Amino acid sequence: MQLIGCADDINIMGRMKRAVSEVCEELKGRTKEVVLNIRVEKIFAVVQTRRTKRISEIFKIKDHGVEFVRSFKYLGTLINNTNDTRYKIKTRILAANKAYSSLQTIFRSKQINCNNTIRLYETLIKPVLYYGSVTSTVIQKREQMLYTLETKILRRIYGPIQNKRRWRSRWNSEIYNLYKDIKSED
Repeated sequence: MQLIGCADDINIMGRMKRAVSEVCEELKGRTKEVVLNIRVEKIFAVVQTRRTKRISEIFKIKDHGVEFVRSFKYLGTLINNTNDTRYKIKTRILAANKAYSSLQTIFRSKQINCNNTIRLYETLIKPVLYYGSVTSTVIQKREQMLYTLETKILRRIYGPIQNKRRWRSRWNSEIYNLYKDIKSED
């Protein structure tokens, strides 16, 4: 049984309905001791399973029914009944893209040193892109989606290279070598 709390949200996770129900009842009893109210209408449950069997629509905790939902957002992360990470990754990529787009004039400015631009990327965009990925298992295909956006942004920061009077985009290996060099200088 796991109990996760943050601010006014509490997440109770368990393997069996009975165990979750017991913890919920105990939590309701303890909240009365410290004069906290639980809003029963905001209680809902997600059952994560690979089985396609029909899950009962209402789950009783004493005299209150709990609605089953397919997904909900908790601390900025979508939790769904199949535990699929595809939507989580796409949401992170979209958020990082928005952050980059809002800062694009700064990143394109010739007055800002490349090292400072990389620092801005690492403090403002990279945390948005990789938020929560340390704590969740990421499939290699999904991880590649994250690296693709990171490479795209780094390619724009470093810009093209001139080779025998012709301009070309930097290769991924060149970009990551430059990025490693700047990180090692810090």
